Amino acid sequence: MIGKEDIIIIESSGERDISAEYFTMQLWKSRNYKLKETGKQNTELQKLKIEFLTEFSFVEYLCSELSLHFDSKVLDWSINKAELNDRNILLVGINEAKTQRTIREKTIELKTYHTGKVTVEEILGLNPYTQPMKTFIDLLSYPKTDIFVQAYLLTDNSIALTGFRRGFLKHTGTRPEFYAQKYVTELFKMKELINEFL
Repeated sequence: MIGKEDIIIIESSGERDISAEYFTMQLWKSRNYKLKETGKQNTELQKLKIEFLTEFSFVEYLCSELSLHFDSKVLDWSINKAELNDRNILLVGINEAKTQRTIREKTIELKTYHTGKVTVEEILGLNPYTQPMKTFIDLLSYPKTDIFVQAYLLTDNSIALTGFRRGFLKHTGTRPEFYAQKYVTELFKMKELINEFL
């Protein structure tokens, strides 16, 4: 079971925010969205931006951690595009609020919670009379993925990261199912997941 100290917090960054805004608008134009209601358009734009923010934050965190073990020049995502599959990173959100990437031969699925901004206390169910939030696990992609990362946008605009790896689900039932649910507190420490890349 993970606690407050096990969730990785990536502080907000003006540069990251500007980049997310730019790529959101580029993706929006490429999709040629035609939502007539301004409210729906703003909601979709906000979802896309959050997806970019969370993926940028995760990749920066991953590179920072791996640079402790490898030459930092090899793992700088802004320099080594081949290693981090940079082109795909910048196309986050093409399909859904989750995306799969391959980094250092590990397949990663990044899932973003963008129903609204939350606090760490809400994520872990630390407030009175509340339960931890749940993460939904796609059972179709589960067998093909090594590491799953769950990301949240916090109320101060920082990003919270947690996750799990393949083998987490031991049994999903006898009848066909499309997804499973787990409380966030049942997930893994991010530091443990980083070890999968070493």
